[in-house]
Amino acid sequence: MFNKICTVSFVFFMAISLFAQANKNYDGPKPENYPGSKAFVFSYTPFQSDLSGIAAGSYTDFNSSGTSVTLFNRNIYGVGFKYFFSNNWSILGGLNFGFGSSTEDVFQGTTNIGTDEESGSLIGVAVDVNYHLNSFYSVSPYLGANINFGTYSYTFEEKRTVAGSTNEKNEFSSSNFGIGLNIGFDWFFTEGLALGGKYTIGFKSMGSPEYTYTSGTTSTTTNFGSSTAIGTSTGTFTLSVYF
Repeated sequence: MFNKICTVSFVFFMAISLFAQANKNYDGPKPENYPGSKAFVFSYTPFQSDLSGIAAGSYTDFNSSGTSVTLFNRNIYGVGFKYFFSNNWSILGGLNFGFGSSTEDVFQGTTNIGTDEESGSLIGVAVDVNYHLNSFYSVSPYLGANINFGTYSYTFEEKRTVAGSTNEKNEFSSSNFGIGLNIGFDWFFTEGLALGGKYTIGFKSMGSPEYTYTSGTTSTTTNFGSSTAIGTSTGTFTLSVYF
């Protein structure tokens, strides 16, 4: 029994010794920056469990009451994918698209008095082209440029069959365009996984949203003027999963 224990212990310590010698020059994971390297990218909030899509442009949304309209900006988040086409250059794309419609019957008591019909579409696209500087151990800093575009359309219509009632319809459309400069980094804390951070300073144009309100046969269209903004974005954290 004692001999068996000694034999097992000897094999165990020999395995540890051989592994240590084979990896004695290992100094941690290195950035996977080489042609053909690719990854899915997620927005990540440290110390929380949720992952979400990456920034993919923005659009102008609205609140309305008849012909009175309030505008506000919304950011778009979508599926992120990164690809290296050389040792230093990578391209990162973010994409979001959605289309939907619904019809709901409206009742007054037990009587069907018509329908509410709603439809909308949203498209957001962002592309980053980044130049990766010399790596510092497992950290890959980079500089780059960003271009993004978002478009949104929405229709809500109330159709009533009750005598004397008035049908109403709300239609809205908008599009935003932006460009910017990036500065950021990726930290490879293990093989195949990297945490990153990025700041972007850029220009955004929110161009001429249009709102149309129809009551019966009378329509009123409001064309809002375009607006622009220049500044830094909020810093974002990302998680890249290489495959």
